[in-house]
Amino acid sequence: MKEEILRHLQDASVLENLYGKDKSGFRKAFLQISKEMPAGSAKDFWLARLEKKQESIVWGSRQDWLLVFLAGLIGGLILKLPQMFSLDENNFYPRNLAFAFLPFPAIFFALKSKLPIQNALIATGLFLGSALYINFLPGEAGVTDSFILACLHLPLFLWVVLSGIHSGPDFSALPPRLEFIRFNAEWLVMTGLMVLAGGLFSGISLGLFQAIGFQIEQIFLKYILVFALPAIPVAAALFVKENPSLLRQVAPLIARVFSPLAFLVLMIYLPAIFISGKNPFTDREFLLLFNLLLLAVLALIFFSIPEINKDKAGKQSVLLLLGLSLLTILINGIAVSAIFYRLFSFGITANRAAVLGSNLLILFNLLMVTMALFRAWKNPEKSGEAGDSIAGFLPYYGLWAGIVCFLFPLFFGFR
Repeated sequence: MKEEILRHLQDASVLENLYGKDKSGFRKAFLQISKEMPAGSAKDFWLARLEKKQESIVWGSRQDWLLVFLAGLIGGLILKLPQMFSLDENNFYPRNLAFAFLPFPAIFFALKSKLPIQNALIATGLFLGSALYINFLPGEAGVTDSFILACLHLPLFLWVVLSGIHSGPDFSALPPRLEFIRFNAEWLVMTGLMVLAGGLFSGISLGLFQAIGFQIEQIFLKYILVFALPAIPVAAALFVKENPSLLRQVAPLIARVFSPLAFLVLMIYLPAIFISGKNPFTDREFLLLFNLLLLAVLALIFFSIPEINKDKAGKQSVLLLLGLSLLTILINGIAVSAIFYRLFSFGITANRAAVLGSNLLILFNLLMVTMALFRAWKNPEKSGEAGDSIAGFLPYYGLWAGIVCFLFPLFFGFR
């Protein structure tokens, strides 16, 4: 798209055709390369047009909504397979829940990014291979640790595959990966809003029927909700893609509000640990909560960094994220020390090895991010390095998730 725009910058009809075929893609590409363009009426005209406040919601094409419908229908059928064929739900859902929600967003991203056929075949092979593998993997939920780890890490592995699909043919470049992280923040917010709105509407509807003596809860759960839930991620992705300005300020606003709150909470929480007497070295449940806290703060940092700018407010944001990153490194260091202690005291298990690897990976990434933030604080011209340090590390998270999912069961003898 960028090459086509630059090549036909003075050809109004070609630009109009490009814009008509993919409005959101054209808008994103034009705004990204506008600084490279020579001054002229075409550039000024399109900048004024694209930066104009969007007056109405873009609802997408019939093809988009057909995909939303198919996502709900096929995803719902996958969720209903245990009831249709008397399958063990405790064995089925841990293996297949991801495949009720992720394949159709992958198809949506492939269509929007114009994914080359060879890349599409690779992505399809990874999804199909993962589905076959996890369904033939020996193990049982609640009994086999390596099986549980495989089920937990498979969605993360497929999420990294999604990032490659979303980036299209430019997955090796860092900007598309960083755009995917930014998109995830907006996607998550839109999905949450749709779930909340749907929950409110469903509650009112059920209450209205109950008030006149009709108990339709079971019908609603079995025949409506189960088909609506898988469609929500695709519908949310559609709204975010077709209306890039719709949530562009919401996700950064949430990150900006909660970053200082998280910093304040951690400043109070870390000393409170020692006062309370809780010990992550010996308390397994506390260590688990400690790691969940780490992941929450890490997500907040990662979603905040793509929005760093070079103005004065941006420099203050860099300083805040730098402090938050340093506190998170301290938390991660305590967690890693506790896991090493448990390894040497109680021996190696699949759970301890997986958590240790994840924490070390996050620690290395956080160190890179913190150094990049420090350089950005000293020199605002280097603010892009923080985002690059995250985008460049994205494949390693997928690699580790793949190792835990596909190799740990073999290494630990399916135990």
